[in-house]
Amino acid sequence: MQILKIILLLIGVSFHIQAKESIKQFDSHIVINKDSTITVTENITVMVEGKNIKRGIFRDLPLKRMNKSGAISTIGLKVLSVLRDERKENYKLESISGGKRIKIGNKDRYLKKGIHHFEITYQTSRQLRLQENGKIELFWNITGDGWAFPIEKSSASFELATDFPEKLEFFTAYTGKTGTRGEDFSVKSESHIVTLDLTRSLAPREGWSVAVQFPKSEVLIPTGFKAFMLDMKLLNKTQELLWLLLTLFCSFGIWYIHGIDPKRKSIFPHFESPKEMSPAKLNYIYLGKYSNDALSSALINMAVKGAIEINQEGTLTVLPIENNEEALKLLTSEEKILYNELCKGGGTKFSRFNRTILMSAKKAFTKDLEQSSKKYHSKNLVYSFLAGGLAIFFFYMSNRHLGATAVFSIIGFIEYLILGIIVGLFLFRRSTDSKVKTFFTLLFVALFMIVHGYMFGVIARGGGIIDGLFFVLFTIPTGFFISVMPSPTKKGQRIIDKIDGFKMYLSYAETHRLDKLNPPEITPQVFEKFLPYAHALGEENGWAEYFQNKFVAIQNSNYNYSPYWHRGNYSSFDVSSIGSSIGSTINSAMSSSTGSSSSSSSSGGGGGGGGGGGW
Repeated sequence: MQILKIILLLIGVSFHIQAKESIKQFDSHIVINKDSTITVTENITVMVEGKNIKRGIFRDLPLKRMNKSGAISTIGLKVLSVLRDERKENYKLESISGGKRIKIGNKDRYLKKGIHHFEITYQTSRQLRLQENGKIELFWNITGDGWAFPIEKSSASFELATDFPEKLEFFTAYTGKTGTRGEDFSVKSESHIVTLDLTRSLAPREGWSVAVQFPKSEVLIPTGFKAFMLDMKLLNKTQELLWLLLTLFCSFGIWYIHGIDPKRKSIFPHFESPKEMSPAKLNYIYLGKYSNDALSSALINMAVKGAIEINQEGTLTVLPIENNEEALKLLTSEEKILYNELCKGGGTKFSRFNRTILMSAKKAFTKDLEQSSKKYHSKNLVYSFLAGGLAIFFFYMSNRHLGATAVFSIIGFIEYLILGIIVGLFLFRRSTDSKVKTFFTLLFVALFMIVHGYMFGVIARGGGIIDGLFFVLFTIPTGFFISVMPSPTKKGQRIIDKIDGFKMYLSYAETHRLDKLNPPEITPQVFEKFLPYAHALGEENGWAEYFQNKFVAIQNSNYNYSPYWHRGNYSSFDVSSIGSSIGSTINSAMSSSTGSSSSSSSSGGGGGGGGGGGW
């Protein structure tokens, strides 16, 4: 009985040993080409037992490496052929973090148990480095230290292309885990070829690296644009370039046909609002969208007309003025909506407790402005969605070979598309806010999308500089064209030209030039009349300074101007204070109402490397 147990144990041990999957042989042949690329042929013989290796193997190749200065260089890669047992084999090039994976095999076919031989040939760039001794060096990681299997035998041979007259020299080699300096190898150098053999097997996660050198004279290492074009050639970006050009052409074409603003006429000062438009409508037409400045300017205008009182002694409150029947007749349609919504029941405080009232007022107010301003603007939403949709489709088509990764990168694509929209809006769309204020408001959002979108769109695909450049060119220009797609009608453009002229009058910066045109005499009545318009166009500070210089300073240096329609926590009225105060209070109230509660010195260095496994 004891003998039987021993026999069974030995059978089990022998079966375990026999069933162990490993790399029996890993031979690599590297040819250094005159265009500074290298061609690598890897012959990998594996023992397949259907455990970790079922359908085939995969080979991971990093596309980034450190050079002597510590900078990261992007490496071009082109797979030339893949064979299994001397026959052409299916493979798929997938993106991984920092590189590419050559996944060899067919998902619908299992390999037979036993020995299988794989041959992978690929070409890569930016591997050669000029050394201080004037020679060119190739430091190459033969196997990579990412293999999950032991490597029983391994050899490497380096060869200069046939038209090289120089001699290739062995420089150094290291074996073992990353960072170690093992010397378990033998080397044989001839005039044009260097051959090395490992003298021991490699355990899982071990590898080895070799450096060879040769004189500089015959190879010019490309830099800048030449290196970029070489990477383009290796990465086979020609098809993607065509999709990119088609995207840019369509985005520009849609904007050119449907989004160009009508031609502007000469801008000259106007001393009245165009067609006696209300401040709120003026703001909406000028911006082409709703802004809380429209609502606050409407409230100031209603107060100036004598319909309401604005109380800022504490929480901003809108109160109806008694016996204001005549004033109510002067209100425009959108102002009457605000009066009916905010003054019923004796007035409204702009606080979160009245969010229902405020949102109801804002919704009805905005709807009236939109209806009355349709003839002045065309949002071109259909064409914006068409441009964005085509860009996403073309981007997917250019990357569909990546499979699920292409779909995954659409997240980053949309974020960068929005980033392009933000850039376009910031640079070219009309605004009543300070550019500096707008910049810092958008800065955090933009930085988040730059980092997060790049992680999804480029890094997650294992891309480098060229992939990043293509990604940016696919997205930012399209987003920019979408941002400028909305355009005024011809009638709207004429009104906007007049608004810009009116804005010149309200801006203190134009005072000296306007004085020659005999503007209206500045009085408290004129000041109050145009105050809501100044606020609607973001010129309240300039208009206040104009008033100070033209009226208050002339009358009396101690003159205090206090309008009857406003109460505040200061002794004298400051138009810039009340304008910004009302606007910020309304914005805050509206926001709360919508919110919810050798170059390397050890093994593992150099180009190449990576590792692999089975699947």
